[in-house]
Amino acid sequence: MSTSPYQQFRQNNLEFSIFPYLSPEDRRNLGQVDQALHRKIYRFDESCSYQLLDEKIDDNEHVYIHRGGSLHPERLLRFLGGGGSKKAIGLQGDRALLLPNMDVSDLNDVIDRWKRIVDEEVYMSEYLTKVGLLSPQSQRVRVVVSKNFYRIQIPAYFSETFESLGKTKNWFIIDGNNSSVSTWKQFEHYLFEKEDERRIEKHWDSVIDSLLTDIAKIMLYNIPTPSDSLNIAVVKRPSEQNVCQYEVRYFGFDFSSKLEALALPTLKEETPEGLNRKRAKYLLDNFLDKLFFAEFDYKYEYEEGCEILRAMRESLEDKYAPEVLRRIELMRNKNIGG
Repeated sequence: MSTSPYQQFRQNNLEFSIFPYLSPEDRRNLGQVDQALHRKIYRFDESCSYQLLDEKIDDNEHVYIHRGGSLHPERLLRFLGGGGSKKAIGLQGDRALLLPNMDVSDLNDVIDRWKRIVDEEVYMSEYLTKVGLLSPQSQRVRVVVSKNFYRIQIPAYFSETFESLGKTKNWFIIDGNNSSVSTWKQFEHYLFEKEDERRIEKHWDSVIDSLLTDIAKIMLYNIPTPSDSLNIAVVKRPSEQNVCQYEVRYFGFDFSSKLEALALPTLKEETPEGLNRKRAKYLLDNFLDKLFFAEFDYKYEYEEGCEILRAMRESLEDKYAPEVLRRIELMRNKNIGG
């Protein structure tokens, strides 16, 4: 018969067995005398809270959200998507609550890194907004799984769901790491209505123009670019002059790593050594590769003639890289001039 975590803890920490029989005041006094025991008890309560949260996620139950000095219940409605460290859970009002993924790692490892991950994602969302780039506009909150565990408040953050961004802002997201949660769907959505239109290089100029400015800002403000963070928003923009009725923007999220802390940027500009054609082409290659795969489906990857599409993508990269560097120089001069 298996032993529960609670029973294991009691067996390994005999001094804990007296705690259920002590008054709150005696508990505090004992905690002051024995700080090591106090830390053990807190860690145990913390582990129980995380375990209970995992159960509530699976069972679509209520938790309590602590935000702005108030505590209110929220039901965890549905699983929206996830990765190695996070789960996005749908709430009422087209919101997503980002919580730790406890299915893939030891619980102690999850607890040790989770606050850092929340801090990094919220910081980057706020930073991108500050420099004029698109982000999920994440907002930090704390989760209380039960009023019995009120002193344990698990870090978390809100963001709008991708579906909500499509309805309210006409932003359709290409998640480069998880196509199933993308709201710009392969085989369903296209930048151009006709096949021959999308194969003409100059037609891409209006589509990519805003992305070139975004890439210039990524480079100028030294924004981290882990591959999972390089995502795309396709923004509806009706136009009588252009063949395509959309523009493409950088949409940054999913910066954090389980393994190491993120080097958080500041508004200090990148050194000239980092503002080079090689990095511009790397970013262009990453974004255009995602766009071409979305636009041309398997013609871009596998079918006969795919080398023509790849050659067109490389031609666009060669064309746009100098323009990115030119825009960086314009931004630097503007910043210097105030």
